[in-house]
Amino acid sequence: MADLLRLKQNVIDMLQEQQEKLGYQPETVRLYYPLESLNHLLGTHAEKEEMRGLLKTFREQAPELGQIRFSDKEGRFCITVPPEGVKYVHREIPQNHFLRGLLALVSAHGTTLDQAKGIFP
Repeated sequence: MADLLRLKQNVIDMLQEQQEKLGYQPETVRLYYPLESLNHLLGTHAEKEEMRGLLKTFREQAPELGQIRFSDKEGRFCITVPPEGVKYVHREIPQNHFLRGLLALVSAHGTTLDQAKGIFP
């Protein structure tokens, strides 16, 4: 059985990271995954056709992310999240304070390795 919740969380995490790094914009976002990465996330060994079916099921089980679209080319899948899905993550998903702190730390000039290590529990 595919772990579609794990994929949903990964998509949300990727959207949060993008918003943290670049700022929030209510626009379409495309996330690219090699087939191997999707199989790892889902705990499957699906080939391209089977993965298409799993992504259709994923779309049905994640309506809050909007009408997700997907495509594939040369072993890589694109998951397209519409503006309403991006907006949902921005408004409804609690902010990741660890990510915010880590990004602030590593973006500052002069950060030492010990300082970076100190942020991890």
